[in-house]
Formats: sequence, structure tokens, C-alpha cells
Amino acid sequence: KGMNSSAGGVRGLPAFDAILFTGAGLALLFIGSWVPYDRLNISGVPLDTVVVAATVLLATLSSIRPHVLRMLAILQIPLLLLGITIVWSPLPDVGFDNLTSLIFTSFTVFLLFNTVIEKYGDRELARVLVIFLALYLLAAVVYKLQFGFFNRQVLFFLNGPIVFARFMSVGLILSIYVFRGYFRIIAAVIFFAAIAWTESKGPILAATGTLLAIAWLTSGSRGRWAVIFACSAAVISVVIVAQYYDISTRQIGRLAILLNLLSGDSTLPMLIESNSGRTNLWGRTIDIILAHPFGVGLGGWTHYVDTGYDPPYPHNLF
Repeated sequence: KGMNSSAGGVRGLPAFDAILFTGAGLALLFIGSWVPYDRLNISGVPLDTVVVAATVLLATLSSIRPHVLRMLAILQIPLLLLGITIVWSPLPDVGFDNLTSLIFTSFTVFLLFNTVIEKYGDRELARVLVIFLALYLLAAVVYKLQFGFFNRQVLFFLNGPIVFARFMSVGLILSIYVFRGYFRIIAAVIFFAAIAWTESKGPILAATGTLLAIAWLTSGSRGRWAVIFACSAAVISVVIVAQYYDISTRQIGRLAILLNLLSGDSTLPMLIESNSGRTNLWGRTIDIILAHPFGVGLGGWTHYVDTGYDPPYPHNLF
């Protein structure tokens, strides 16, 4: 958590590491790729490429030690093997953009995280990430208060609801690891509320299941019976609400879909609308896999599936 020097103990991240960590985080959030974009091209200079290249260079210089470079080389092997598939991709340009983004992201994140862990420990890294995500949540709240707090079509500052919910899920898990006592409870409640705020079903279910698993694994026999009782009471309450509350009016929005699933009603247009796009993409992807056992090349999925999205991407599909 600190470094000893001739000037005495220095707690937390020193200035250079803090600036580098913050700059890299902003580069990942705002840019995410070193492929030049017109909107960041000033006087013929692609600023996004320059910023990302500088981030990678600084991250490398701050971490350049033989054992780190060996681990980094091992990390890149599967990505480079994946890059070979661009040769038979019907859309090699898309595949190349995806590959460079994957390499940049993994390269930068690995170097920065490894540096912080080696210097200060994994708990300090988790603490910095929790602070970063808490500030990100605050920025999203301020932004949404201005442009539509409960409107899912309004960005959560930088991201849509699904990606934002994933960020908040990371904050939830790390806050449980970092904090103790009441601070842990308060932080968990805040991050879980942020996940629920997005009305994204997958992250809500995943976060709920994770919290229950943590409660089960860290409790004694009496605590586990309390977890079982609380879960049973919650499920019964939700089913009763789903049976007797008119949720077809969308009064409680997309969260009504979860209530209907628990009550066994899968016929609401809202439910069909929410799931049909994903299930169609998944079914089409299975057909592609069966027809092309060796894959269609990095970026090739877009060529075979018409998603209706711009840019096209497999919605929540890895």
C-alpha cells in the first residue's frame, strides 16, 4: 500500500503512476482503439492513435522487466493465433480493427495492473478501481439528471445501460473485497442500486446470484439458513406481485420482464421484444458454427448475420 523512500513513506499511488493509470483509463474509455477516426483527426494528425500509442509506450516503460515481458508474450499468443483467422475472413478490415483493439486493451491493462499489483498489492489495485468506478457512477448520475434519469435511451455518461451495468458489477465485487463492516454494506448497496438503475436483466440476475453465493460461502450454518429463508421470501413476494400487479402497463419498465418470467408468463409483447433479437442472433450463430467448423475468420460474423445495428455486433454474445 505504500513505498518507502529516502523522503519517508509515500502512501497510495505516486504522481507518475496515478497520472499514467488515469490517462490509460480515459484512453480506454473514450477511444478504445488505435484505428484513426475522423472526429479525432486534427490537421491530419490522428490524435486518438497518438494518445493510445503514448499510453502503451508509457505503460511499457513503467513495467519493462524480463519476467513481465515474458508473461506479456504468453498473453498475446492466443490473440495472435486469433489474428491468423483474418486470412479467411470475408471482412478482413473489420477483423483487423477488432484484433488491434484486443491487443491494445489486453497489452495496456495487463501492464498497468501488473505494475500496481507488484508495487502496492492487489488490494490497492482493487481500491483504486473502486474509486474510479464510484467517480464514473457519480458522473453518470449528474449526466442523467440533466438529460433523463430513468430514460434508458440516454447514455449513462459514456456507455449504454448494459456496459454500464457491467462496470458497476465490477465495482460491486471489488467493493466487497476491499471494504469491511458497514462500508462494505454501503458500497455494495450503492453499486447494486446502480445495476438495478440500468434495468439490464442479465447484470441484475448475475449480481443477485453472486451476492447470494458470497453470503452462502462466508456464512456459518445459521447464516446459510438465513440466506435460504431470505431467498424463499423474496421469490414468493415477487411471484405474488407478478400475479396481482398489472405490469403490462410498463409501470415498472423492463424489470417487469423478470417478474413475468418468475410467474411463468412468457407471452407479453414486452418479453418477446426483449428476447427475440438475442435468440435470433444466437440461433443464427449456431448455424454458422455448424456450417463452418473452423470459423468464418475474425470479423466474419458480421458478413453472415444482418443485425440491424450500426456498427453490427453480436448483441451480448461472445
